[in-house]
Amino acid sequence: MRRTAAAAALAALLLAGPGARCLLVCSTGALAPELARAPAVLISALAYILIWGRNETKARALVSALAAKGLPAGLAADLEAALAKADRVAAATTATRPCLCAGAIRPGMHLGLIGALTPAMSEAEPGLLPRTRLFADDRDGVLAKGGEVVQAIAAGLIAPAAIEPDLAGLVSAPPAWAAKEITVCKSVGFAGLDLVAAEVALRGLPPRAGQA
Repeated sequence: MRRTAAAAALAALLLAGPGARCLLVCSTGALAPELARAPAVLISALAYILIWGRNETKARALVSALAAKGLPAGLAADLEAALAKADRVAAATTATRPCLCAGAIRPGMHLGLIGALTPAMSEAEPGLLPRTRLFADDRDGVLAKGGEVVQAIAAGLIAPAAIEPDLAGLVSAPPAWAAKEITVCKSVGFAGLDLVAAEVALRGLPPRAGQA
């Protein structure tokens, strides 16, 4: 969970505008707390975290849990109103029908699409993608199973070449940000992230007896 959220937060750090202050988390599942915590650690400008979920009871419980840890969390009871405030969006749902409408996404926003892990699923309307700069955590993985991206390509809305550098490329050469652009990073996960997480975990372990 933490490695997925950390990768999404890193993409947002590299692709979102320098003045972005409001994060909208569209999720109430097991990943949702980490999607709120990771950006709060990485992004110094972050001032507000809005939580939206189809189950408002779960959303309220998550807001309370985050607030108890000192995070500036609040409930987003209305998704459209929350999108009008948000600079960054992190979505991790099991939606098969898009909850993020293309018309509600404005220039300058960054979307991290972390759910929709099969071609039949979609968190954002595929029709949004032609208006965006599209990135991926892993290009081949996204082309194979990245919900909205697969659907947009199948509908002829974008070509595979529309996907710009993946996460490794972003880290080595972050793109210049422009206020008129919408950026999207589609995530499906890949083995390299597991290896990085394992290395970080091992570095944090105390040395075994007999080791320096």
